[in-house]
Amino acid sequence: MYRKPNYFGYRRWLYRPFLAALAKKAGLRPGSTLLDAGCGQGFFAGLLSELGFTVTGVDVSAAGIEAANTRFGNKTTSFRTGDIMSLPYNSTFDCVYCRSCSFYNEHDLQRLHSVSDALLSYVKPGGVLIFAYYTKLSPRKTSSYWRYHQLAPIRQHFARYPYAEVYFSLRFEAILFRSWTCTSALTRLNSLVSRFTGLGGEAIAMVRKSADPSASATPITAGQAQP
Repeated sequence: MYRKPNYFGYRRWLYRPFLAALAKKAGLRPGSTLLDAGCGQGFFAGLLSELGFTVTGVDVSAAGIEAANTRFGNKTTSFRTGDIMSLPYNSTFDCVYCRSCSFYNEHDLQRLHSVSDALLSYVKPGGVLIFAYYTKLSPRKTSSYWRYHQLAPIRQHFARYPYAEVYFSLRFEAILFRSWTCTSALTRLNSLVSRFTGLGGEAIAMVRKSADPSASATPITAGQAQP
């Protein structure tokens, strides 16, 4: 499937401001190092590179990595094939970004702590893991191939990481509100819209890895800078 350019039909105008809002919320600075875990064809890695970050994209699909290198490979964006569960990147990146990884396309998120633990292990102390997952919160919406997780099990999954924050974004509000995209108020509003209209959006979890090795995470604050 990855032989077709932009197989998933991602819209640049929608996702660039959304990613910019996430990066600002996470306190990432230009030049921050970022791992796109499960990067597919490299669309998000390419946008993150445009925002000023040095990006490494990893995916198990050789066809996806070939497409990513062709379209988005440059001096600040590199791609490689690999299993995101076993990468040689212990405490390497300022940020790990993982969007709609197939590992999380499971009924029971509570069985997947090993995935989140692996992703967090690639984050430097003081860095941040950004989990994003496409979902629809309407109980009327189902899919034969994609699990639409509600926010409650996502919150439960990340509750083992102190101060992990979970949000829901319809993405287009990032064009208007920018850094205010990830807030409790907009999460409540967006959740209602998704439930009643069936619109899809991004469930987001942000987990900051503590600079203190005795702790696993610290609170996220808007615009928080890396130590």
